[in-house]
Amino acid sequence: MPGSLGIGTDTRSGRLLLALLGGLLCATVDWFDLLSPIDLSLYDLANEALPLSLNEELLIVSIDEQSLLELGQWPWARERHVELLRRLDAANVRAIALDLVFAERSQHAPEVDILLAETISTVGRVALPVFIDNNGSGQPLEVTPLENIGRAAAAMGHVHVDLDNDGIARTVYLREGLGTPHWEHLAVALARAAGIDIQPLPGTRMPTSPPEKTTDTVIVRDYGNLIAFTGGAGSIPRLSYVDVMRGRVAAEQLRDKIIFVGVTAAGLAERMTTSVGSLSSVEVNANIFQALRTGHLSQRLSSSITAPAIFLYTSLALFLFSGQYAGRLLLATIGSAVAAAVISFTLFAKFRVWVSPGPALLGLLFFYPLWSWLRLRETMIFIRRQLSEIERENSRFRRREPLLPE
Repeated sequence: MPGSLGIGTDTRSGRLLLALLGGLLCATVDWFDLLSPIDLSLYDLANEALPLSLNEELLIVSIDEQSLLELGQWPWARERHVELLRRLDAANVRAIALDLVFAERSQHAPEVDILLAETISTVGRVALPVFIDNNGSGQPLEVTPLENIGRAAAAMGHVHVDLDNDGIARTVYLREGLGTPHWEHLAVALARAAGIDIQPLPGTRMPTSPPEKTTDTVIVRDYGNLIAFTGGAGSIPRLSYVDVMRGRVAAEQLRDKIIFVGVTAAGLAERMTTSVGSLSSVEVNANIFQALRTGHLSQRLSSSITAPAIFLYTSLALFLFSGQYAGRLLLATIGSAVAAAVISFTLFAKFRVWVSPGPALLGLLFFYPLWSWLRLRETMIFIRRQLSEIERENSRFRRREPLLPE
């Protein structure tokens, strides 16, 4: 019986047509990323609900409030970093990421720069950051350590993290640079300094063709990954910088550790909003290293894969469930929506690939009221036709009824 849209809810062809239309709608939404804000929120939920397990070898030496209280106002004399590196080296740490800027020469004691470079070279397992800043006129600029300090490091890497439209840091590119992606991320550089093999690099490859203007003002990226986190602020173990520098930390607590040295003090640390809340930049970099080290950096599957999969899933679900009675139809719709979310979160937890359940949830949850409305409308049409038929029969009966004698 045709309804208002020409779809018969009780016919196989009508159910199939609506299922195909629903699947096509969901696939289109996925292909054009029309639910981007919902997708990002669901990813944040998955990241928070499924944190990475912490590797015990990772440790942050934190320039915190206690260190500032004891050592004075930032920035400190570079002799303090020399002393810290010597302490860490004596404790036989595995590698050190010194997440600090050494781009300018010391004005009052230039010999300290030479001493710092010599200490970094002696330790031999130190990775240093490269910052992508701007030159004051909005043009990007690579800020590298002083030449002798950079040359002494075992490796250098960029520390740039990509922000989505909502200002949340979710994506990192393991290769990035101006003109060409010539800098590996600091996490990769640190892994190399620690002797950890991370080849091949994980991540989504960017187009290999050069940009239209291959100049030093164009940021080029490669090996894109979604960042997985161990948890919110403080989830990675910390030791206070001043405690380590002054020998208050036992060497056993540092032995064979992979160390990130960076600023966490409130008001001084650069902070980023992430899927798990606000983190200092050194914590973000440590989380990137942790995910890289354990093989848990995540990637979005291409729409060329997810759109057909979502089309098949939603079309099959809609076709199978549309033949059920109202009560069963509601339960089946809710169940298939929950199943879509479970599949998405399971893929993220087990294989670290992200497929947003948003498009499938939209199609399934929109389907139930639409299908119910179509059935109700067809029922009303049927009732009206039956009433009209009864009225016509009554009219014919009254016309044929003989008159009774007076």
